[in-house]
Amino acid sequence: MHRFRLRSLIQHRDHLRDVDPDEFALATSSCLYSIVVPFHDWDSAGNLDYNGEAVLRMVAGAAPRLTHVWMSLRRPGNSIAFMEAFRTPKPAWSGFFLRIAVADEHVLGSLQSLFIDYGISHVELGSWSRHTDFDKLRRLTIHWNAYGLEALTSLQTLG
Repeated sequence: MHRFRLRSLIQHRDHLRDVDPDEFALATSSCLYSIVVPFHDWDSAGNLDYNGEAVLRMVAGAAPRLTHVWMSLRRPGNSIAFMEAFRTPKPAWSGFFLRIAVADEHVLGSLQSLFIDYGISHVELGSWSRHTDFDKLRRLTIHWNAYGLEALTSLQTLG
């Protein structure tokens, strides 16, 4: 699915809410096997975007047949609202439903391919390795930048 995006996970910092039930049904569907996800931590209006965090949860079992993921960083417009939002740390994501505490299970997904079209730090790469079994990946494509060597070195320690 190209341009996979859960619009209800783009939220104002002061008005966090549950994911839309229809979007949750889509995100956890056993029919979902391949997604391209345009994302950023914020949008041009300064709203939080939790699609990246949701995909990690989907990879780790919420979407049982998800095997191909392409993460596509989309930089928002340079608005005043974005700049103000960017200056404050992004609050941690509470999950799909705010009032239902779901412990992060230590289940590793079984992605066959992961394409990351932006530079990734070793911290982000470590997060992916805690959500999917890198031994089962047939293809890992990462656009390298200044973080590239550090991330590549961390791949050796991740297994």
